Amino acid sequence: ILRWARDTQIEVNKNNQNSLAFIETITPHSPFNDLSESLPNYEIYDYNLSLPYYQLTNYLNQVKYNDKLIYDFLMEVTDKNSPYYLKDTLFILYGDHGNTLNKGAFEQLYQKDFTDFEYRKLLLNIPFIFYDPSGILRDSLDESKIDSILNQTKSNTDLYRTIINLLGINCDTNYYGVNIFSGEPTF
Repeated sequence: ILRWARDTQIEVNKNNQNSLAFIETITPHSPFNDLSESLPNYEIYDYNLSLPYYQLTNYLNQVKYNDKLIYDFLMEVTDKNSPYYLKDTLFILYGDHGNTLNKGAFEQLYQKDFTDFEYRKLLLNIPFIFYDPSGILRDSLDESKIDSILNQTKSNTDLYRTIINLLGINCDTNYYGVNIFSGEPTF
């Protein structure tokens, strides 16, 4: 699907058109099986986890595999010398939900005990990554740093407003959410 996205956007770029591409990838879900025999270049890493947490090992291997696919895609389409270079492109990566690892697996991974509340909070966390290869787009984050991590509670609902604010688009319609980079509390 990433190759298809790359090729589709190259055609759009050839015509100097603006576009929005929503590319959805789906990763395997629980029970997190060993996929080494069914996926090309899938490597198994031993995390020295105990046997009851084989799903955690499989989950971590799947995450590592998927991260490598996305990394390779981003490096290819942001390299100015690549035939697949996508100029003037903003990439937004996010998860639609957390994972279903059991509490013991998280405790093994973090090497600490979690209260039920802390565990539930971990299950709800998802990543939001805004990647602007040009480094031009900025908002209220510290502009002296290229990479910034925002540690605030935000919601998928906030994505729409954040995108239109980052791109400087005027919007007369009502919408829910806040600009993720504003510091405003979310709903």
